[in-house]
Amino acid sequence: MGLLMIPLGIGVCLLFSGAYKRWANLLVWGSMATLGVGVLNSIRLTFMPTTLWALATYIVMIAAGGGLMFRSLGGYDDKPGNGGG
Repeated sequence: MGLLMIPLGIGVCLLFSGAYKRWANLLVWGSMATLGVGVLNSIRLTFMPTTLWALATYIVMIAAGGGLMFRSLGGYDDKPGNGGG
């Protein structure tokens, strides 16, 4: 993972110098993607024993939070009479 810092540093240097913008973006995004994959690869997940009721509650709460999040991403109508001034 330490060797990935070299292309990242070169890419950032090229971005700030303004030269070879396409290569700089390729180096930065490629290094960041590889670092992300490396971090995800090192994560170890273990599931603790739980009851069916607790598992169902977790799933419902996660789904409700996701639904509220996606609902908030929708646009607002700017029609007269909607209280939108």
